[in-house]
Amino acid sequence: MRFGMDGTSVSIGREASKLTVPALIAIALLLSSVADAQTFSSLFSFSGGPTGAYPGTYSFTVGLDGRIVGGTQQGGDPNCSPGAGCGVVYTLSPAGAQIVLHAFAGSAANDGASPNGFVLASNTIYGTTSGGGANTAANGGFGGGTVFKLVTH
Repeated sequence: MRFGMDGTSVSIGREASKLTVPALIAIALLLSSVADAQTFSSLFSFSGGPTGAYPGTYSFTVGLDGRIVGGTQQGGDPNCSPGAGCGVVYTLSPAGAQIVLHAFAGSAANDGASPNGFVLASNTIYGTTSGGGANTAANGGFGGGTVFKLVTH
C-alpha cells in the first residue's frame, strides 16, 4: 500500500506487487555486491631519494606480465636539481618490489627530467620527459623535455 498526494491510500494490485518486490530485491543485491567487490591495497610507497618521489599523473603503464612501469617527477640523482632530483623510471613487480631502471640527470646528461609518459614494447620502454634535454639554455635553464628509449634486459 502507498499513499496518494492528498494522503488517501491507494491500493496496488496483487500482480504489480509481485513484480515490484523482486525488482527491488534484485536492485538491492546488485548494489550491495558492487560495494562488496571493491578492494584497495597499496603496492609501494615512495620515500624520495633514490626510489623517486611524486609519481605523476599518466606516468605509468602495465605490461602483459603484470609489471608496472612508471616514473616520478623527483628523486633519483641528487646532483640533478640539488635536493630534489630529476625523477626516475621504475618497475614494480605485481607483488610491489621496485627496481629503479634509470635516474635522470637532467641537463648534465641531456637525458631529460620529470618523466611523464610511457609505452612498453617487449623489453623496450619509450617515454617523454617534461624538462631537461639538450635545449636547456634556450628554455630558462630547465630544458624543453625529451623523448627517450630505455632497453631493459
